[in-house]
Amino acid sequence: MDERKPLLPNDSPLQQDFLLLRSQHYQPPLEPLPVHHPLRHQAVLQTICYAVLYFVGAVAFGALGPTLPDMVARASANDSDFAWVLAMMPVGALVGSLLCGFGLASALLKGRSHVVLGVGQCMLAVSLIVMPFADGLSSFFVIFIIFGLGEGAVATCINAFLPQTWHGSRWLSPAQQWVHFCYGVGGFLAPYIVERMDFDSFFWLLGVLNMVPLVGFPFIHSPHGVPYHENKDQEKPTETNTLSPQGFPSSSNKKLGRRIIFIGSLGLMFMFIGIQVTFSEWIFIYAEEYFNVDKSTATHVTSSFWAAMVVFRLVGVGVSFFLKPITILLINFVTATIGLSLFLLFTNQVALWLGTILTGASMATMFGAIFTLPPTAGSDIFTSTEAGWLVATSAGGVIVANAAIGFILGWTSYYFVAVLWLILAVCGLLLWLCTAMGIYTLLIKRVANIFFF
Repeated sequence: MDERKPLLPNDSPLQQDFLLLRSQHYQPPLEPLPVHHPLRHQAVLQTICYAVLYFVGAVAFGALGPTLPDMVARASANDSDFAWVLAMMPVGALVGSLLCGFGLASALLKGRSHVVLGVGQCMLAVSLIVMPFADGLSSFFVIFIIFGLGEGAVATCINAFLPQTWHGSRWLSPAQQWVHFCYGVGGFLAPYIVERMDFDSFFWLLGVLNMVPLVGFPFIHSPHGVPYHENKDQEKPTETNTLSPQGFPSSSNKKLGRRIIFIGSLGLMFMFIGIQVTFSEWIFIYAEEYFNVDKSTATHVTSSFWAAMVVFRLVGVGVSFFLKPITILLINFVTATIGLSLFLLFTNQVALWLGTILTGASMATMFGAIFTLPPTAGSDIFTSTEAGWLVATSAGGVIVANAAIGFILGWTSYYFVAVLWLILAVCGLLLWLCTAMGIYTLLIKRVANIFFF
């Protein structure tokens, strides 16, 4: 009896797909994130609480620029010396984020994650309450380290909790953008609040306001480390497949792709935070010294930076439903490069205002986009440890940028501060290109799937 010939040759793509689908090690490609979430009401309540914490924290952070001249005068120092004091805040944030990131892994499993958040928020509030008692560089050093420890812990907790709260839902990216929109509102209002209050009263009131949101946390559930749709007792299949359907990555490529995404996210966070934090801290004095504007104009310029962040973070909530984070990041870094270039090309107030607004707009959606990059690029969500590393990297960016500004002001003019910001933006563009090429080559083979939902 003659042997029948196979309908398909063994080396054909369809035959390979058939053999792979029959394999017990086959894992289907990631499905689009579901729009609906089974615990939506609880997730919305938690997101609102995190947004309130971010709002009061942003008021404190946004006030650093307008109150910086008063701090320098109280410390009896000059701008270049006080730049090293400001560098203590990201040092504290680096330590706080790493400690919080590693400690959250066990806290999430025990359902006590909000305890960690509460400790960080208390440290933030205490540093604000004792701020009026500082009268020298050494006391400001200690206060800013405590402030940084609290800020790093709170930022790590919130950005690690949001993926756990909205795990598996397409609402994760809009929720991230909404929380950071509230942060922008706080930063926008801060200069106007400072203008109407004296230094001591402002920080005492702000310290109390940072304690108030903690009252609501006993009434909401803490996020847990196991996603709602995942069975703890079920073993995950091992990724041993060597064949892959045409257009989908192999196991080894997926692992390499995840590493590229994470390393790229670290680099993007370093560049972005290095610009955003130092820009918000120094734009007030930069406008006074380099553009020769008065104090009132410098206050309005600082507020315009935060206003642009507020408006475009609200826009980002809607845009994030259609554009993937990798696309948003490209738009942001290109806009930042254009805005910062205006400071170097022109010296009139039009360039000051337009450059500040463009820079604020470019900073608006970066933080949330970086944290939601992996689940929308074919990878996994960040764990609490990885979230800690991201926040720690952002603190490192602030440390390096502030140290560079201190060096620049000690040796040359404010012109080169803008040069530093532009260099960071260009480096961010180069890192974006490497990350996007890694996503395309190793995880997603179709260009449209990289940039759009």
